Amino acid sequence: MVETAAESLRKQLITMNTVTEDLLQLQKSWMYLENIFVSAEIKRVLQEESKAFDKIDTFFKQLLVQADKLKSAAKFIGRQKNLPEHLKTYNESVDSIMKELAKFLETKRTDFPRFCFLSDDELLAILANQSDPHAIQGFLK
Repeated sequence: MVETAAESLRKQLITMNTVTEDLLQLQKSWMYLENIFVSAEIKRVLQEESKAFDKIDTFFKQLLVQADKLKSAAKFIGRQKNLPEHLKTYNESVDSIMKELAKFLETKRTDFPRFCFLSDDELLAILANQSDPHAIQGFLK
């Protein structure tokens, strides 16, 4: 009986660890992408990726609201059906979005060689504010 309880607890702890790691990975990616997809220009150009991010954004925010209400990791994970699988799926979706974003930035660098000297964040800032000359003035020498 003690072995069964110990094994059950071990499985719960492994699940909690997996969920925590995957949730932290999703949070890190979400924080980065949220700043990118607030721009109407980026949303217009990367429409499919924007839709995919909107799904991730909705899932992530709802998940955090539920976690905050329960205040217990064990209860939270116990009430979430297939949470590790959902987190894995959304993290794979984030990876796909990041790859498409990298391809997009590479095409811009190919079209405009002077963009090769800018970091991804600087290039995204320029592209996000391309209709506002004052916002991109700092990048022009």
